[in-house]
Amino acid sequence: MRLMAIALLTGLLIAAPEPAHAQRLDPSAIVTPAEREHLPELLSIMAEYSGGDSAARLLPRLEAVLAKLIAPTPLRGYVQFTRADMLMQGDSDSLQVMTTARQSIDEAIRLLPAEAVPKYLGAIIHTYGGNPARAADLWLTVSRDDPALAASSDRDLIEALVGRLRDGGDTRRADLLAARLSEIGFVMGDAGDQAALAMSSLRAKMRAGDVAGAQALVPSLYHPDQFAMLLVDKEFTRLWPAIENWAGARLERQWAMYAAERKRDWEASRALGAARGYAGYLRAAGDDAAVIDLFLPILSDPALDDPEDDAPSLAPLVATSLAVNGRLDDGLALLRKLAEQRVEGRCQPAELHRERRPPPVGFRTHGSRAGRHRAGDRGGRGSRPGGE
Repeated sequence: MRLMAIALLTGLLIAAPEPAHAQRLDPSAIVTPAEREHLPELLSIMAEYSGGDSAARLLPRLEAVLAKLIAPTPLRGYVQFTRADMLMQGDSDSLQVMTTARQSIDEAIRLLPAEAVPKYLGAIIHTYGGNPARAADLWLTVSRDDPALAASSDRDLIEALVGRLRDGGDTRRADLLAARLSEIGFVMGDAGDQAALAMSSLRAKMRAGDVAGAQALVPSLYHPDQFAMLLVDKEFTRLWPAIENWAGARLERQWAMYAAERKRDWEASRALGAARGYAGYLRAAGDDAAVIDLFLPILSDPALDDPEDDAPSLAPLVATSLAVNGRLDDGLALLRKLAEQRVEGRCQPAELHRERRPPPVGFRTHGSRAGRHRAGDRGGRGSRPGGE
C-alpha cells in the first residue's frame, strides 16, 4: 500500500514531496513547557514503534503518557493519533477496540485541525467502524488539503467506503467521493473501474449544473450500459447529443470499442476475470457459440485454478449459452460440477482462507520499518466507486 500518511505525522523524511505542514509534527516542536517532562518517554516509545507486534507491547506505555497529558493540546492529539494507529494494529474486529480507536482519532482530529494525516486515518477507522458518511467527509477534506495523500489511498479502502455509502443509500456522497477520485488522478484498476469513477463524476457535475464538464467525461465511459442508463433518464437530456456524437445513434461505435477492449483484456491475461467480461459481451451480442467454444473447456477442466473466485460468475454465462444452443442438460451439469468442486474445496478462492480485516495503514516512525494492518475486507467483492 502506497502510504506516506503516517510518516508525515511523525516527521519522517520520505521520497515523496512532503507538505510543509508535516515538518511541524515532530513532538519536540509542539510540546508545551508543562508537557516537557513527558517528552523523553514519548520519544522513546516512538523510536521503538514499528507497527505490527510492537503495538501491543508499547500501547500500555503510550496510554500512561496520555493519562498525564490532561490539557487539550496538540501533543495530546499526537499521542491520541498514535494510540488509534496502535489499536488498529491489533484486534480491530473487537467492538471495544474499534470504539476506542474511533474516540482516539476523533480527539486527534480536533486537537490537530490543520493536519491532513489524522483525518486520513480517521477515514479508514470510520469506514470499517460503521460510519461511512463521517469517513467520506474526512476523506474529501484530505483530498482538498493534501491531494497527494488522498491519491495514495488503498484501493480496498476506497471500494469498501464507496460500497458502504451506496449500500446505505448515500448516493450523493458516493458520487462526490468518486468524482474527487477522478479529479485527483486516482487509478482505480482496469478500464471498467476507471469508467465507473467517470460515471460518478459525470453525475456529480450534472447535479452541480456543470453540463460542459459532464459532456467532457462522456468519452471516459466504458460499458454501453452506462450510456443506456443516461439515455433513459431525463435528468441527462442535455448530454444526449454528446452521447450520440461519441457512441453513435444506436451506440454502435461504443459497442465496437467495448468489444475490442474486452477481447484485448482476455487475450492479454487469459484470466477468468477477463473471461467473464468478454463472455458477457459475447452473450449480449448473441454469439453464444463463441462463448461455448472459448470458455466451456476452461470451466470443464478438472484442474481449474480460480484464485480470485471468478468461476461462479462466468459459469452462468456459459450455461445460458449452452441452453440457448439446445444443450440445457450440459449447462446444468456444468453448474452442478462447479458447485460440487467448491463444496469439496477444490475450487476455493485463496481469499476465503484469510482473515477479513481493514486494509493496511503503514506506520513509519523516525526511520523504523513500516508496519501494516492485516488486509482482507473489500467492502463487497466487485464493488466499484461508480456503482457499476
